Amino acid sequence: MEAKLWNDKREREMYENFAELYAIIKATEKLEKAYVRDIVPSSEYETECQKLIAHFKTLVSSLKDTVPSIERFTDTYKMDCPAAINRLVTSGVPATVEHRAAAAASSTTSASIVAECVQNFITAMDSLKLNMVAVDQVYPLLSDLSASLNKLSILPPDFEGKTKMKEWLLRLSKMGASDELTEQQARQLHFDLESSYNSFMAALPSADANPIRLPTLDCKDDDNDACEKWSGRSPISFCPVQCFWLDPVCGVNGTKVAKKGFCEVVNNGAVAQALLLVHIVWLIVLGFSILFGLF
Repeated sequence: MEAKLWNDKREREMYENFAELYAIIKATEKLEKAYVRDIVPSSEYETECQKLIAHFKTLVSSLKDTVPSIERFTDTYKMDCPAAINRLVTSGVPATVEHRAAAAASSTTSASIVAECVQNFITAMDSLKLNMVAVDQVYPLLSDLSASLNKLSILPPDFEGKTKMKEWLLRLSKMGASDELTEQQARQLHFDLESSYNSFMAALPSADANPIRLPTLDCKDDDNDACEKWSGRSPISFCPVQCFWLDPVCGVNGTKVAKKGFCEVVNNGAVAQALLLVHIVWLIVLGFSILFGLF
């Protein structure tokens, strides 16, 4: 004999949502155990975990009246899923984001990763200025920012930006997707973002911290240029100076030198130029978005 769980369409939809929630929690528990046992690669785990977290937050937002507590839901249906509860409710981010591996390739300190972090900082701050304060609008921006910061091995684990973004992600994960930050919360978040951004810029290595001294270059012919003379003595990569025409200066015993002082490094302002370019492009995109009513 078939027993019907529902009497009308509304009850049927409710039980179907319960089934979806049950499946998400069970799938997350299995995924967490597979990751701990090193059965799935970190990249695949992070992608699938982010999907499950996004589906979970969307579903819980629609069930907040019928399922006020996830812990009570798991107790009611006798679900022993502590790892899933920790990941979906307590943490709200994949383990790879929460505990990013310290070992990173040398390319992680490249200008592209730095530019990505700056772009995420600017996007998050500008979105708050545009009054985009709903949880489902703010959470993805902070999640992207946290992930990009964890890619930089030069930042310590207790870096201000990492800790503050983790705190905000934990706070937002306990709110519904349609909930909005109060004016005070939005102002505090903007302050934390700006403070973290300033700390981030201060933490970047400076090209002027260890200047390269340019050795003297004996030169008898005033018509030759310094780059050609230097490249003939050792690899130019040792001192990547911009080519310049020889401007002889009298040295000891009348010896002419090509240049005195520090080496002019070619990529000294590469990071600053990249950051400026990202900011300009973002402002252009933001302007077009506002103009055509995308925001």
